[in-house]
Order: sequence, then structure tokens, then C-alpha cells
Amino acid sequence: MGKVTDRNLDENCKTVMMKPHVVAVPCAFFGHITPFMDLCHLMDRNGICVTLITTPRFRNSVKIEEGADIRIGLVDDGLPADYSVCVNDIPNYLYHLELMRWPIQEYLIALRSDVSTLPYTCIVSDSHLGWTQDIANDLGIPRVCFLTSSTIEFSAIFHQPLLVSQGVLPLKARAKDIDPSKDVVTGIPGLPPVHRSEMLTFQQVEDSSDFEFQYFSRNCGRAAESERLLTASFYDLEIPMVKALSSNITVKPIGPMVLLAELGKNLTDECGKKDKEPEEWERWLDKQKDESVIYIAFGSVANLTENEVKAIAGGLELTKSKFIWAFRKGLVGGVEDPFPEGFKERAKQEGRGLVVPWLSQRRLLNHASIAAFFTHSGWGSSMETIHAGLPVLSWPLYGDQCLNCKLITEIWRAGVRVGSELLYDRRLLLSPEHVASSITTLFSSLEYKQNMKKLQELSFQACQPNGSSYQNFFEFVNDMHAYADGRKVYRKP
Repeated sequence: MGKVTDRNLDENCKTVMMKPHVVAVPCAFFGHITPFMDLCHLMDRNGICVTLITTPRFRNSVKIEEGADIRIGLVDDGLPADYSVCVNDIPNYLYHLELMRWPIQEYLIALRSDVSTLPYTCIVSDSHLGWTQDIANDLGIPRVCFLTSSTIEFSAIFHQPLLVSQGVLPLKARAKDIDPSKDVVTGIPGLPPVHRSEMLTFQQVEDSSDFEFQYFSRNCGRAAESERLLTASFYDLEIPMVKALSSNITVKPIGPMVLLAELGKNLTDECGKKDKEPEEWERWLDKQKDESVIYIAFGSVANLTENEVKAIAGGLELTKSKFIWAFRKGLVGGVEDPFPEGFKERAKQEGRGLVVPWLSQRRLLNHASIAAFFTHSGWGSSMETIHAGLPVLSWPLYGDQCLNCKLITEIWRAGVRVGSELLYDRRLLLSPEHVASSITTLFSSLEYKQNMKKLQELSFQACQPNGSSYQNFFEFVNDMHAYADGRKVYRKP
């Protein structure tokens, strides 16, 4: 079990005891941390003191804006200091997350005894951390659930007990005597008919005792006990899903977080620092024509095979596409250079492409030379793509990404699915020809770009003073102040 290792808290809470004090508990995945930090900074700028709980290993990934009144509380999760979560080890990581329940509660009780600590007003925690509801109950304060992934994913998880009772889930057990090509899942509240291959990867198991299957159902289901569910989406983007959940939960979309964060200034990313010396990738992009470059990135957790990397590279060469590829260390386990021989050198010499280990995604997506985003369709990346108004080449890899891909390519018609329709190890098969065909399809029609621009406009409207996300966020802020000064009383369930 984890233990408290550090009480090195920022001591800058200098306000009267009536100021709200929110305990923020994110899930330590990069795709979850970024919108969570946007929310923390937004709370700070609106008079709410924030104590952010994270692990020592993840501390350097938490970027606090200069001058922000955000304390950092470190609680050990019991994993090695050099541990890095990957797709194949997610069950082990989730197991250790759940063990943090008591260390976090002990930490907060100890912190509360410090005379400089404001009374706790609320816990705001990731929707995947339902066990934080127990901490909130024991402290006698409300829990606000924050959904950093898509509402379509959350609806599929929240209604999982219903689907089990109807024999719809788990999928592998259900599909044993069914032709997989004809196996369509229906009846999920708020969702259109979904092919079994598009369902969440942890729902594609033999039986419902599977650890991930149980973890997500158990923890996401506890959102029904929360004071409200904030989502990193906006109402017009996922109307059927929001309506389906609203009979059980108070759902309040406040996204896109990247856009809401810009109401004051840029936050978690250094994209606001215009005086910085341009990096190599920025200098390269500055030399390219407008809307001429494909940006490629597959998140912080995914692992690719060498053949998949070569297929993507081959498709880029077949179409002679210009590209910039964020290729993080460890993306292909055990292989230092998985690219086709001479690929990177040819691309650089011809001025056609660049492979870099890291870049600022938010800054890059808004560069004039970027034409499209080749992505795994994680929700954070999807929302940042909408903010930038870029069409998508979607190659989903795991988790909620197949459902997100369905939204992007079939419902919004703002992108093209990459890969064959045959599945191997839960992902779409790739070949250079598949990749080339998808690139050609995306750029042969203006429909995808135009549809994404419509979504971009809707997202801007949601974050204006009369917009739904803006109003939902400030309703939350006002309620936190009302809880803190006694105008509103939380009644423990």
C-alpha cells in the first residue's frame, strides 16, 4: 500500500477562511492530467484554493502556472520511481491506484490539522477514481466527478451493469456463436448501434470477473453519488449521451478545456510564451506552406509494433505527404529505430518531414502549416483538434478510442478511419496502402475539414459568456463559494 512521502506544500493560501478549498485528485495519465490542470488553474483564477494530490513520480508532469495558489500534495502509489504505465500494464496500475484511498485520506486528515489549511469544501476527482467518493463521505464534503474522456465512453461504462443483465456484455462471451462481422451492439443509452470491435477494449473479455471490467464499472458507477459530473466536452458535441446520463447524474459539460482556459490566458502548456526561442520543429514548420503538413502522434501510453511504424512511414512515402511525427521514446518497445531504412534521412533531406521526440501539441496544432492530425483519437487530443479545426486521420488503439473514432469519422464526419476493417489484437490492421488510401481520401474532399470547422465554431460558442460550458463552469464556481461561506449546505448521503 502507498504511503505519504512528502508534505512539501506551497504555503501561498493567503485568504480568509471563507475562501473555497478544493482537493483535486486526477488520474495520473497525461491525457487526464492536462485537462485537470486546466480546471485547477481556472478554479484558482476564480478565487478557489486548490490542493492537488499526485504521486512523487508524476510530480514533474504537473505544471503550475507562476503565481497560482495551487498546493501540491504528494502521496506514494507504491510503484517504482522509474515506473511508466503502458497499455499492457494498465490493470496493475489501476490496482495500485485503488490502494491509494487510505493514504490520501490520512494525508488530508493530517493536512487539515495544520492551522494554515483552509477547511475542505469539495473533492474534485477523476471519474475513474470512484473510491474518492468514500474519502469525501468520511470528510463530510461533496465530491464533484470530472470526466476527462468522452461522454460516449462514460455512458458505455456507466450502463455496463444494465448491459450485463441483458446479456450484451461481456462481448467475447456473447459473440462465441455469432459471426463477428455481423455482431452489432444496440441498446446502450445515448449511443448509436456499435460494432463489437468499436466497444471499449476492456469490455471485450470472456467473463465479467475480469479486473479491468470490474474496476471501471465499479468506479465510474459511483458518479451517481457525486454532487455533479463535469465533463471535458461541450453540450452540442454529445447531446444524446448527456441526455442519457442525466436521468441518473447531474451532467455539466465545461469543455473544451483548452478553449475555456483561454478565457484568461494559456495555462498548462508553454504555448503562451511567445518570447521563447523557436524550437527546431517550429522553425521547420515556419518554412512550410499553409495547411500542407500532417501531424502524427499517438499519445503517452500506446505501444506500436515495428511493422505498424513501417506501414505508416510507407504510406507517407507513397503519397509524398509532408509530416511532423512526435515519436516518444519507448513507443516501440525494445526497438531503437523501427523506421524503414533511410526513411528519416530521406524525409529530412527532401524537406518533406521531421521526426521529433517531443513537442508542444497545443502550440503545434494551431500552426498555420498543419493540415490534419493523424492520431489515436484519445479524447484530449480530439478536443484539441476541434479547437484547432483540423480534420483527422483516426487510428484507434485501445480503451475509448474506437468509440471516439466512430464519433469523428461516422457521426461528425470530420475525419477518416485508418486501417483495414479486420481486427488483430483489438486494433485495425495497417499496411502502407491502407495509410496512403486514408490520406488520399481525407484530402480529396473538403467535407471533413468543413465539418470540423463547424465543430470548432460550436466549441467557441460554448465557451462564450452565454455559452453552455461557460455557464456550467461558473455555476460550479459560484456553488463552491456558496458551500464555503455557508449560503449552501451539503447534505451527506
